[in-house]
This record gives sequence, structure tokens and C-alpha cells, in this order.
Amino acid sequence: MKNSDSISTLYLLFKKAEDALDKKLQCFFGASNADLNLEQWLVIDLLYHKGSMTQQTLANLLHKDKAYVTRTIDFLEARQYIKRIPCKKDRRNKYVRLTPEGKLFYGNHRHVNQEMVIAIHETFTTGEIQIFAEGLRSFKKGITELEKN
Repeated sequence: MKNSDSISTLYLLFKKAEDALDKKLQCFFGASNADLNLEQWLVIDLLYHKGSMTQQTLANLLHKDKAYVTRTIDFLEARQYIKRIPCKKDRRNKYVRLTPEGKLFYGNHRHVNQEMVIAIHETFTTGEIQIFAEGLRSFKKGITELEKN
């Protein structure tokens, strides 16, 4: 297999795994009448655990562009799970925080995420998860080093 073929194959495998994870999460959420995808859940989860932050900080943590995060925030804001707050020092920046409804939603649906994590752990051994994580870290490190050149 040529190097370019292996990169393409890895990318496609990663995207398929990401899609499968997103579909599984939607199945778990669908069973509890919550209409969210993985990225939307991650935004709520990050805000719940880390508190309010700028949209740019969210984009950086999610490794997504600001436009994608803006659409995700629009979706969650329409459902009243989050709220944008203007920055007092720089009006161009907006902070995002969970609303009381968002905190309640997180509390009521956190078990869905935990059930999915348990299901994944039942599917794979701890060793397999560690090998996969190490492979991803190594791949990221290699790509990061390529960016420096």
C-alpha cells in the first residue's frame, strides 16, 4: 500500500468510526427524546464542566472552525440550552454559557452519555482502547510535526 493510500484509508476509517459513534449517540438520545448529535452534546458537556467561554475557545477545544461552532450554538440557543453573552471588554467577542434549562437538560441526559460509554467499554477491552488512543496520539503527533515543516 502506498503512503497516500494509507493516509486516505486511515482518514476514511476515522470518519466512519466518528459517524458510527454519532449515530450510536443519536440512538441513545433518541430513546430519551433528546434530538442532539455528538458535537452538540460536546458543547453542552464542555460548558457544564468548564463554565462559560468564548465561541473561539469552544471552536479550539472542539477542533472545529468558528462558523461550524456558530451553527451549533445557534441550534442549542434556539432550544434555550445555552445563551450568548457579550464580552464587556470587547464587544466583538461573545461568551457562551449554559442556561438553567441547559443545566437541567444535561442533568436529565447525562446518563445517556454514561450508558454509551459503558456500551463501548463492553465492546472493547481496556487494552484495545489504550492501543487505539495511543495510535491516535501518535498519528496526531506525526501530523503536527509535518505542519512545522
